Amino acid sequence: MLAIVSVGIGTVSAQSLQEVVYLKNGSVIRGTIIEQVPNESLKIQTSDGSVFAYKMADVEKISKEQVNGRSAGNALTGSAAGFSGNGRGPQKGYRGFVDLGYTIGTGDFGLDRVEFSTSHGYQILPCFFAGVGVGAHYYFDADAVEIPIFADLRADLLKHSVCPFIDMKIGYTVHEDTGFYFRFFSV
Repeated sequence: MLAIVSVGIGTVSAQSLQEVVYLKNGSVIRGTIIEQVPNESLKIQTSDGSVFAYKMADVEKISKEQVNGRSAGNALTGSAAGFSGNGRGPQKGYRGFVDLGYTIGTGDFGLDRVEFSTSHGYQILPCFFAGVGVGAHYYFDADAVEIPIFADLRADLLKHSVCPFIDMKIGYTVHEDTGFYFRFFSV
């Protein structure tokens, strides 16, 4: 009976601990605190060697927790990684997109084009983004360029970091072909 108890205690004490920083924005960073200035800042190094610095005003709490299989490979979660660690999708705050595509023309105006656009804005809810953007569309057959300036609304259909979405851009096109611009896209 005594041997079993001592083996159990030895197993618990042999498990390694890691430092865990909980930020006020919901992020959780696991690793080793390599520098801490009381009431000012801290630096934490994750298992992949990345170093993150935070002001103490942004830190909710710091703890030591046992390393387990699930958290050992996932040193960075939350909005520090761009997404919440609890499956809710992106956190509130800045979010940006870069889109690159090719459109094959059909119908009477069968013009092929290369498209590039970038949008920047705010993640209002875990599933809703609103921002503004600009793009460039080059038409091969007509040797023409359009520059759309638009408002961008995007809705994520699932609450995960990789998920289908609906995207609507509405605005005005300038340069060689001016006029109303509307694009609806779903993946």
